[in-house]
Parts: sequence; structure tokens; C-alpha cells
Amino acid sequence: MFEKMKLKKEIKRLNKQIDAGDVQAMYDLAMIYLDGSIIKKDETKAYSLLQKAANLGHIQSKTYLVSKKITDGIAVGAKAFSDIQSIFKS
Repeated sequence: MFEKMKLKKEIKRLNKQIDAGDVQAMYDLAMIYLDGSIIKKDETKAYSLLQKAANLGHIQSKTYLVSKKITDGIAVGAKAFSDIQSIFKS
């Protein structure tokens, strides 16, 4: 019970930081959503946060999105190069 309350406070803190434009908080909360062991897994919210952070220049978010595209087989050949370029141009 204590851990759940502690986590809710942490998520609330991260959301306040996100509202202030903190890209690391966006990444951190995205990873919590992707993990799904602490709160309900929500890939839609996670990828939205990662994309927003990547667009603001957060390297870890950009790297995660690129690696995800490659490992999911979404990006192949010239398309992969184009996808990677578009993520890192942001």
C-alpha cells in the first residue's frame, strides 16, 4: 500500500514536470507506462510522451524510438534510413 501511494506521488510529480516542459520527465513516465508493472501498461501514452520528448531534442527518447522501429521490423532499408533521419532532425 505504501509503495502504491509513493508511486502515485511520483507520477504526480512527473506530470507537473512534464507540464513545465521537462523532457526527462516525459521519458521517465513513458518508461513507466511501457513497463506496466507499476501502473497499467499504456503504449499509446508512452509513445506520445516519447515522441513529444524526441521532438524537443531528448536523445534517449529519439534513440528509443529508432531502436523500436528497427526491432519491430517497421523500418527496412531506405525506409529505415528515412525514419531514423526524421527522428533525429527533430
